[in-house]
Amino acid sequence: MRALFLSVFTGVVMKKAITVLGVIVFTGIAVLFLFMAVKKSFVKDLWLDEMTGLGKTQVQSFSSLLLSGVISQGSRAPLDYIFIKTFDQMRKSSLLRWIPENVYYRLNPIFWNFVSGLFVIFLYLRRIYSEAGKNPVYFFQVLCLSAALILYYFWPSNIYFSAEMRPYALWNSLWFSLAALVFLFPESFWGAFFLALFLAMTSSGALFQLLMLALSFVLFSFLKRKDSKRALIGVIKKFALPVLVTLFYSIRSKMGYCDRPEAYQGYVTAFFTFWESQWFVSIFSVAGIVLMVFSARYPTGSVVFGAMLLLYIFSPLANYVMLRSGFFFDGRQYLYYHLIFPLFFLGLSLVLPDYWEKIGGRFSCFSAKRSLLPY
Repeated sequence: MRALFLSVFTGVVMKKAITVLGVIVFTGIAVLFLFMAVKKSFVKDLWLDEMTGLGKTQVQSFSSLLLSGVISQGSRAPLDYIFIKTFDQMRKSSLLRWIPENVYYRLNPIFWNFVSGLFVIFLYLRRIYSEAGKNPVYFFQVLCLSAALILYYFWPSNIYFSAEMRPYALWNSLWFSLAALVFLFPESFWGAFFLALFLAMTSSGALFQLLMLALSFVLFSFLKRKDSKRALIGVIKKFALPVLVTLFYSIRSKMGYCDRPEAYQGYVTAFFTFWESQWFVSIFSVAGIVLMVFSARYPTGSVVFGAMLLLYIFSPLANYVMLRSGFFFDGRQYLYYHLIFPLFFLGLSLVLPDYWEKIGGRFSCFSAKRSLLPY
């Protein structure tokens, strides 16, 4: 039976057939997401925060947005607003006026989620296809990628903010892309550097994410007994500028939501209620760390899950800093929590062959020993 299973799933023709099927499934999932996000945009008018953000971009120049950040916004990080201003100018000088404004302006966040999901999945498909060889679990790897794409596109909060002209979709897509890149190319400099830089220009919350990712890299190097000094220098080179950019925009932001003690206490209570409900982040992060550490080819992937675990553990501290800075609490500030699910399946798609080899090797040893037993 095992020989039959191997012969069916390791054939070259079967491998190509599974790949074609995967491409069709991935494309279908992406088109369905596109349809649902555009439909959601049609039935929802632009609301106050969206109109305010659009108005700020209309009165500021590109250079003002870049050098001063977005005026009177909780996060002055300008990248998403630069794209909004670009969309706005394209609509004024082209034949795009026929598209309703509540749909047109939301094509920006829809685009980023749509493109980032497909880009990551096809990047992973290329990697697992090139490594497949006579790998009998290739079909299940493609299934894992399908699950990751579905969870990325259709998680309720993700699809909600995909159809809203706010920075959350771009912020989420950049963090997802950065984490996915670290899985595949942990030693890559320029890819991670530019994604981290764009992330820093999208949200003040990126400061927390970048610090935790950098700390995870350092902890991994220390625990693996690598050259810690060299690893620290590499992390500083990769993340120092993005962190400084985030600080540049963050120190310009000041809100007054927590000026009254009762307001502050209300936000603290709301945060801990929310935080306790997100316990699954810690469970899947720990499971992901174990999964990657004991794999033969992708142990460094545990850095991603380490960062997600640190983000969860230190969230109370981050919330305290935000509240003391005058900001309010809202669950959307931790939108990246739910990315633990697609990231878990991305990691699983990479390490399945390693665990198959381990299980198969033990099975072969057991069968060999059994054949030597006298009857």
